[in-house]
Amino acid sequence: MSLDNYSDYLYGWKLRSSDVRIFWNDGTGAFPDGHRVHLPYGGGGYGEDPMPTSLLALDIEGDGDPDLVVGSVVPQAPTQPIVVLTIENRFEGTQFIERGEHLVGSAISSASMSAGDLDTDGDIDLLVKGRRDVWLLESNDNFSFQPARTILTLPTSGWVVTLADLDGNGQFDALDGGENLTVFVNVTLHEGPTLEHGTIKRGQSLALTCRGAQPHEQVHFLYSTGGAGNSLGVSQLGYRTLDLVDPFHLIGSAVADVNGVAELTITVPPNAPLTTVAMQAVIRRGPGGVDSIKTPFRTDRVSE
Repeated sequence: MSLDNYSDYLYGWKLRSSDVRIFWNDGTGAFPDGHRVHLPYGGGGYGEDPMPTSLLALDIEGDGDPDLVVGSVVPQAPTQPIVVLTIENRFEGTQFIERGEHLVGSAISSASMSAGDLDTDGDIDLLVKGRRDVWLLESNDNFSFQPARTILTLPTSGWVVTLADLDGNGQFDALDGGENLTVFVNVTLHEGPTLEHGTIKRGQSLALTCRGAQPHEQVHFLYSTGGAGNSLGVSQLGYRTLDLVDPFHLIGSAVADVNGVAELTITVPPNAPLTTVAMQAVIRRGPGGVDSIKTPFRTDRVSE
């Protein structure tokens, strides 16, 4: 939260307080007394403070630092409405300002949230899980979201929703865990550029191909050994996010030919760790990169 390269700790307790606490890592693995973030007035007009049930640290604003997303309920209200609060991080985690209050639905509790760029537009979307319902808050940009819509109602109770690429197409699908495991596949049609690559083997050549660029555009190929996830906003891309866990690294760049195909061939280091690598190609467009686009991500394991 403080951008000092040390992982901090978020804490909220539904049954105790409407506050969220941030415990900063001092660099030695110790966490001094937490900084309290009082959740702003919420509850859809019920006049009660929201109680946190789930927390995410995401760069919703796209300014390069993590903001707070708090899934909460109003326990004193008759239907216990779920309210998602988006809270902007100011001054490296020392000041927070409410930027949005989104009434999602009614349920006994908001057990889980998960986040990812579900439509590959560079903005982070939210999935919110009640007991039987899953709602989508689709990001328009910055802290603006479309009204919540139900994308799934389960016949049995579930408590956790998480995102993963289950069909290998480079887009996040969802898993709902509870009495039964439910999989629902993201069928969003990606119409932009795509990324292809071969098997990643130590000491061997690896060809990376991006199709769908405009002729003579420069294409940048990136990777992360942290896997697929939500990056912080990237300044060179107009603070759009990538689907790569920070830190990500540049593999190299290539210029697209007249057919919009950019190809880059590299040699995988002979001592590359035998781990899963996530890769993505991006094309910087528009003033300050505000119209930049990315391919769906690809994950593969480095082999001997």
